[in-house]
Amino acid sequence: MMFKTPAFWYPQTKDTNQTMWLEKCLSPLSYIYWAGHILHQHLHKKPHETDAFTICIGNVVAGGSGKTPTAIALHALIHELGKELDCCFLTRGYGGKTLGPIFVSDIQDRTQSADEALLLGKHADTIISADRVLGVKYADEKLYDVIIMDDGHQNPTVRKDLSFVVISEETGFGNGRMLPAGPLREPLEEGLLRADAFIVVHNGTQPDDQSDVYRQLPQNKPVFTAHLTATHAAEKIEKDRQYIAFSGIAHPYKFYRTLDDNGFDVVATHDFPDHHRYSTDEIEKLISEAEQKSAALITTEKDAAKIADHLLETGDIHVLPVEITWDKPQDVQQFLKEKIHKRHEKT
Repeated sequence: MMFKTPAFWYPQTKDTNQTMWLEKCLSPLSYIYWAGHILHQHLHKKPHETDAFTICIGNVVAGGSGKTPTAIALHALIHELGKELDCCFLTRGYGGKTLGPIFVSDIQDRTQSADEALLLGKHADTIISADRVLGVKYADEKLYDVIIMDDGHQNPTVRKDLSFVVISEETGFGNGRMLPAGPLREPLEEGLLRADAFIVVHNGTQPDDQSDVYRQLPQNKPVFTAHLTATHAAEKIEKDRQYIAFSGIAHPYKFYRTLDDNGFDVVATHDFPDHHRYSTDEIEKLISEAEQKSAALITTEKDAAKIADHLLETGDIHVLPVEITWDKPQDVQQFLKEKIHKRHEKT
């Protein structure tokens, strides 16, 4: 079931009185969640191994850190290292109805697939597999040199050669509590310790450490920074009109801010649960509202992936494409190069 990110998870958006009450009520459930996490880790002491160099793009909080665009940006850097490196994405396909293992390109009805999988599939071969081990085995049959896992930092079933933890500089680690009292998927120290490097996604063009992220990271591990920007394709979207923005992502306000930063006149917004799959009725209501206000609709690529083609075509719906822009791409690429070559030397 999809849900909206609770405001009390994040100090900058919470109401103090409500937060204290909810955190206290939900804290006992966090211990139950933690116990389940420990049990899951101990049941899989020997992870599955593969000859492919396996990179995990994960996080330590539930949603909203930017894993998928980061995975795409890392793939681009790997592709530049050498076209002989055959690379694929592997995703569980959360929010979709496909168990797999199967290539996204082989799915007949895209609305049955997960939003992240469809975005990844635009850039490289993408395998959906609810069972990550089966997904890796499926990739092995195709003899890929590199497998990029979108998510999976807490999953112990597959050996990873390189684990990145992606962090939103703005929201950081929230209130520091575990699910459901907070956004953490596991104890923070444990999750950070298991990572090989960190990617902090900030607003604007320069980091400003809004949530005191950097101080909490291990000092002996690389930290790379990047920011989310609209792609050049966004320049083709008309600015001399009004827009109604709608989104079903973990932090919709980030999308609305990006629209504002890029000069869009947004007169109304509508939030939906994360990974929301839009019904015909919902889209028709949005189209009707836009017509009444003489405005156009605009949404994210992830949201557009969950809207049927005939609805996208019948309404005045625009899609704002975004991408990860590295602050120092040469540093990230050199780090990848050293890790991949080191693994190849061993084999």
